[in-house]
Amino acid sequence: MRNKPLEDTAGTAAENAGQAARKDEKRKTFFPGKNRSPGSKPFNKPKKLSAKKLLLIILILAVLGGGGFGIYRLFFYTEPVDIATGTTKRDSITTVITGTATVEPTSFQDLTIPVAGVVKDVYVKQGDKVSVGDQLFDIDTTSLTEDIATAESNIANYETQLATYQKNLSNLTVTAPFSGKLTAPTDALAGDTVNSGAKLATLVDDSRMKLALYFSNAYLDAIKKGMSAEVSVPQYMSTLTGTVTAIDNVSYVTSEGTVCFKATITVDNPGSLVKGLEATATVTADGQTISPADAGTLDYNQASDITAKVSGTLSKLNVQDSLKVSSGEVLAVITNDDYTNQINTLQKQITSANLKLTELQDQLAECAPTATVDGTVISVRIEAGDEVTAGTTAMAIYNTDQMKIVADISETDNDYITEGMTVTITKGTSTSSSSSSSAARMPSGTGARASSGAAAASPGAAAASPGAAAASPGAASASPSGAAGDTASPSPSGSSSTFTGKVTKKSLEATASNGVAYFETTIAIDSAGLLSPGIYVTYTITAAQASDVVLAPIAAIQRTTAGTCLFIKSDTKPDNAVELGDGVVPDGYYAVVVETGLTSNDYVEIKSGADEGMTVFERYIKQNTTSGSDKTSETSNNAAMPSGGQFPGGYSGGSFPGGGSGGFSGGPRGN
Repeated sequence: MRNKPLEDTAGTAAENAGQAARKDEKRKTFFPGKNRSPGSKPFNKPKKLSAKKLLLIILILAVLGGGGFGIYRLFFYTEPVDIATGTTKRDSITTVITGTATVEPTSFQDLTIPVAGVVKDVYVKQGDKVSVGDQLFDIDTTSLTEDIATAESNIANYETQLATYQKNLSNLTVTAPFSGKLTAPTDALAGDTVNSGAKLATLVDDSRMKLALYFSNAYLDAIKKGMSAEVSVPQYMSTLTGTVTAIDNVSYVTSEGTVCFKATITVDNPGSLVKGLEATATVTADGQTISPADAGTLDYNQASDITAKVSGTLSKLNVQDSLKVSSGEVLAVITNDDYTNQINTLQKQITSANLKLTELQDQLAECAPTATVDGTVISVRIEAGDEVTAGTTAMAIYNTDQMKIVADISETDNDYITEGMTVTITKGTSTSSSSSSSAARMPSGTGARASSGAAAASPGAAAASPGAAAASPGAASASPSGAAGDTASPSPSGSSSTFTGKVTKKSLEATASNGVAYFETTIAIDSAGLLSPGIYVTYTITAAQASDVVLAPIAAIQRTTAGTCLFIKSDTKPDNAVELGDGVVPDGYYAVVVETGLTSNDYVEIKSGADEGMTVFERYIKQNTTSGSDKTSETSNNAAMPSGGQFPGGYSGGSFPGGGSGGFSGGPRGN
């Protein structure tokens, strides 16, 4: 070693002497009784602490000590835990759907009072059996009968008025009643107002002419209708052939005192014959020519005045002198909107009156009602002599031999349901523990609809979320998500009765409740009169079955980031093991992905990924040591112990996946 220079050594010595002096000064300061120089003031002693200050210091030290202990408990202390395990096995499994619902009658009759009145008589009492057609009660109908008579009279009056207006409406169009020629036309023009009965023209048929002649009664049996006659017109000195078209047995007496009958002879008009021409005719009968007592005059075959049969405005007029027209040809059109308006009003009045009459007649029939179903009288709320108002409930009849329930089947279970499936119905069960079916919901209609029972997992789907509690005994499986909560319980009974039901209707439209879709399913029950409407029953439907399959405890199913897994105890790592990260899988166990199938209360079908006889992890059991004795408490099902704040399946935080809660102080054992 190289020696330091002398000057450095001297400096170090001086420095050491200074430090010694300072230490001596400190000793003098803290120990004033010693080495005090003469003439210096004595050093004051420290004051004693007060009781309050001393207590405060003690409390602060206690808090600091407790905090330290808490930190120790939080980060360094590990409570002892055990592991609950199960074993896979080969067995059969059945998935059932179960729930509760209220009983309703398949057929029923509710009766109310149709009109206010007095009850004349009641023919049945509660509990009576009735058949279709049996009379049930009578209501006094005096007032109702009077109302019906008034309604019928009003309808008849409306219909008479309607017929008149409809006829008037048809008379607005004037047509020719037969083919012929117009004569004596009116001077009115289109646009003029006409009154009912006003003459518009005369229509004559002069294509044929008629000749009325009187023959002696001596020839009454000789001259017949249809015989030929020779018509002679002196003015034209011509002879025409006619036909006897009518025989009238009148008593016409000539000036000579001859009693005669009338014969009408019709002759075709060649065009020159006109009304009023003198003419005569002879008829040949049995080779004898018979002549009339006197000559006669020609007349038109037909003649009619064309008149306006209703009042109004002439919107069209087609009448001219000597104008030939055909039968049905329009001669005039009259406008009058009042007729149309009146017809519309009357038709509405008639419709309304008929509805009122039908209502009254129905009420009359209901005043003496008969049973429309075979069944039992469930209730009677009227007595003879009661004054009742319309709408009062009178009685109810239910067919209790055939009842039904309407169950709401969750969307996960609906695929299992088919029409015709057999259903077991149980009456009188007591649900002391909550089942997995959700609370009964009350939609509009006749009664409660119980949500479907435990939902069976679809093949290939996970059966239960980690952290979820195992289903209660008697339930099918974990309830549908969002449906858990209140439990609908049947009324307790001393004994239970079982009935057979059948699915008769399966709804194709779902309704939503609490985030779950439900399908209404109607189940008919052969109740034999032993089920009352409104009571709760339990329904059980066998949805699916499988035999000779591998089963794992439902508590052992773990939902992880790798999928649905079992944690299998093994000395060696299985070929299908997956890595889930530190602290997820307990020491000595390996996570294997499995495919699940059917689910029951306690077991899940394992389709692939595991075999029978394997020990599987279910949950941790935390041990608490208190007062020198060991006590244990189970954690939530399927929850792996946390490590560094982590939970199994990759979940973190102070809760379990699937809705479980809790957490442990300290880390896991192993790993």
